[in-house]
Amino acid sequence: MMEYYPCGDESSVALQNIGMKCSRCKRVIILKKYSEGMMKEHSENGTLRI
Repeated sequence: MMEYYPCGDESSVALQNIGMKCSRCKRVIILKKYSEGMMKEHSENGTLRI
């Protein structure tokens, strides 16, 4: 888990080149071109699940 504090710009790229590894299948995903607007749009009750 991690926390992200938005800067308020909906079009700014957030969490660029952050890699996360799945503990079950060992797959690694790297976040690219993920904006703050997309994070707000896909969040539920202030929580974003990837």
